[in-house]
Amino acid sequence: GFWLSDVMGDSIVAEKAKLEPESSRGHLHSTCYACRFIGLMIAAPLCTVIYSKYGPQAVVYLRAALPSLILPLIYNLKEKKDIEIASTREQCGEIWSTVCSRAVWQPMGFVYLYNVLQVGNAAWKQFLKTVLNFTSNQLNSLLVVAYVLLWLGVMAYKKFFITWSWRSVYISTTLLNGIFSALQILLIQGITFGL
Repeated sequence: GFWLSDVMGDSIVAEKAKLEPESSRGHLHSTCYACRFIGLMIAAPLCTVIYSKYGPQAVVYLRAALPSLILPLIYNLKEKKDIEIASTREQCGEIWSTVCSRAVWQPMGFVYLYNVLQVGNAAWKQFLKTVLNFTSNQLNSLLVVAYVLLWLGVMAYKKFFITWSWRSVYISTTLLNGIFSALQILLIQGITFGL
């Protein structure tokens, strides 16, 4: 459900972004991501407290009930009626011609490979829990810090880096990610600078 709503939200933002002036392209999308990460920053510690006090069933009920609060807002998403819809064949042809464009497949291929090589490491979380004895609250605190950093990254991109080339953004963020990933070796060695 989260993925489905995320894709639908991205689609709506992409449609509305077409109406943005050239000078502010990308601001709407980055604002939406900033709001998303603020919500995650609030939800993570809240769910931890509820989980600790009431158990997993309360968290499931809460996460199932909260999206229903958005239902009244759906009426603001006005949809054009009686528009001509292209046939499935024409739609697929349009998608294929778009994907075949170098301006589309090259960045898509890069982002795909980039994400394939970014392995979400469950072993690292297990190491933190079993070897370094991190508690669930400490792991959740790390998650909240990650969401805060994601939000700060989106805001920094929106304010400063939106005019940079994609190549410069990817190179600089990849190097920064490499540095912070290498710092995990210090944690394994027990060098924590007093933290």
